[in-house]
Formats: sequence, C-alpha cells, structure tokens
Amino acid sequence: MDEHDPAEVKPQRSDDQALRVVAGPDLTPRQLHDLLRLRVQVFVVEQGDPYQAIDGVDLDPGTRHLWIEDEAGVVESAIRLVREPCPNHDDPDPDERLHRWRIGAVITAEAARGRGLAARLINQALVLTERDDAELGLDVVLHAQAHLAGWYSRFGFEVEGEEHLDGRIPHLWMRRRR
Repeated sequence: MDEHDPAEVKPQRSDDQALRVVAGPDLTPRQLHDLLRLRVQVFVVEQGDPYQAIDGVDLDPGTRHLWIEDEAGVVESAIRLVREPCPNHDDPDPDERLHRWRIGAVITAEAARGRGLAARLINQALVLTERDDAELGLDVVLHAQAHLAGWYSRFGFEVEGEEHLDGRIPHLWMRRRR
C-alpha cells in the first residue's frame, strides 16, 4: 500500500457516517488527538486500565488508522493497523523482512455501541490487509480482550496461546490465517 495514497483518505459514507483510513504520518494533529482521546476514554476511564496511550506507533509509516465519525466529525469507533515483523523471519536485511499486520486499539464510544461500527472497521481492515498481502498470504494477528474472543472469531480469528493479563484486563492472542 502506498503510504501517501490520496485515495486512501477519502471518506466512505454510509448512514451519515464517514469511514476514514489514514496512514500514520498523514494524521493531522486534530485527528491524532481525537483518536487518543477516545482510547483514553474507553481503556483508561471506562475500563479502569491505565496504560501508555502514546506508544510511539501511531505516526509510523507502516501504521494505518481506520475510524468512523458521525456527521459532526466526532470519532465514534476506531482501530489501528500496525505493520510488525513476522516471528521466525529473521532476514538480516530489514528491507527483506516480511511484515504482517496486527489489528489493535479497537474502540467504540459508549454512546455508539451496538450499531456494528467496530465490525465495519474490522471488515475494512481485513480488505486492506488482503489487498496488501494477497501474494504473500501473511496472517493477521490481534491482541483481544478475552471476553471478546467469540466476537473476533466471527471474522475468522482463532485463539493462540493462553489467557494472560495485559494491564488489568485478561487478553488472548488471536490469528486469522490466510
């Protein structure tokens, strides 16, 4: 995927909600603020799990942010796609290493839950990852809150490994095989 593909940032409208896809370096300060604010609202305030929301990944060239905003431009739901090196692929040349996608920071504002927004974002993320990696067949991974494993399985993700705490919340690694 071209990191600065202008077609990528054009909003798709459905039911008066824009779905946006923006590469990390192309986020405006306002967009980054709005995404971080929603993450803190959901993970820190609602779920009581203090964590480092500013982790240095949001502006990376390999990061994609997907979100849905309402007609007033308020972010209602968002996810982050991150490129990360595949385990067991240790090519010494960084340009030759394979990189898989990891879905993370899946959030929906409390007032917007139950409308299928996160599902719409996951589906769009899977379309993007398939488009980028069709010839490579790389898996997509995510680090799910354990109580949501069944929900993620609807998209073809399978649990890998044991449940563990991430902060104060039980999590599971999940993988969608290609």
